[in-house]
Amino acid sequence: MGGITVGRAAGVFSSAVTHVMDTFLQAKLGELLRAKRVSHAILLVGSDPRVLDVNAEACAKLLLSCKNLTTCTNCSVVRPSGKMNQISIDDVRELIHRQSQSALGPGPKLAIIRGANRMHRFAANALLKFLEAPPDGTIFLLCTCRLYEVLPTIRSRCVIYQLRGKGARENSNEKWQEWLSLWQWLIQSANENSRNELWCEAYALVHNFRVLFEEMQSNGLGNEDNGDNLAQRPWVEARFGDCARVLHETSMAAMPRDAFERRKAVAILARRMEAIGTATALLRLNCGEVLAVEFFVTSLLSQKSDGDKRHNKMTD
Repeated sequence: MGGITVGRAAGVFSSAVTHVMDTFLQAKLGELLRAKRVSHAILLVGSDPRVLDVNAEACAKLLLSCKNLTTCTNCSVVRPSGKMNQISIDDVRELIHRQSQSALGPGPKLAIIRGANRMHRFAANALLKFLEAPPDGTIFLLCTCRLYEVLPTIRSRCVIYQLRGKGARENSNEKWQEWLSLWQWLIQSANENSRNELWCEAYALVHNFRVLFEEMQSNGLGNEDNGDNLAQRPWVEARFGDCARVLHETSMAAMPRDAFERRKAVAILARRMEAIGTATALLRLNCGEVLAVEFFVTSLLSQKSDGDKRHNKMTD
């Protein structure tokens, strides 16, 4: 087994890290401690494992009113171990056993689970059952860099705190503006070039969206309230709205003056806008975010072909 340690034994926390505790988290926990409303399950999410370690240690000191965790008997830690680098069901059972016993010192008993996303599914189910009816005076502190790999039912029983790196939101917005620029280029090119030359660029755009979406997940952007899977949907829908806006503005700026060509262009624009609307509806029906993007991006090229066919029929 070897996954359970008590206090800071065996280097549970990194003493070489110079990061400080997240100020929002520190203030929030202090407020909850004063009001005696600390949750029995807290989930810390961050992109840097070292920062997670620092904040987990600081949280433990606050929650246990303990200055030295080395000698603290009320704090137990489990982390991934073994060849599979997992937290086994035996690890979780031992942790639960420790939490179920009477505290040896004053204050609550704290269990820290590092790499919570690495729990074996049997271990996660065992923890979930315990979290549904935890004994008084017990607190679980889970840490992960991959929020959406933690069992959803476990996430729903935790208060989630996102530890963001400096400028994470600003960096995400900057990359999104770059993506929109490429989307605008594809719209313009779809009206000017052969569609067969643009399929690679279209799928590259879809791939770039996937990368942005995964970065959004790891940084916790779009799920500030509860960390539920559905909380990311408003973030994606807002990006679809940006795509519709750019499509409309770009198409209107290139609208031909000739009445016949203008009617044709308006019809093509309507179908392209409808594709984004359909993708949004698919998203609300639990379709994958990247698949929804692929639907309207590739529809941009397919619909050009449809428009050309209609035009050819009218001129024959």
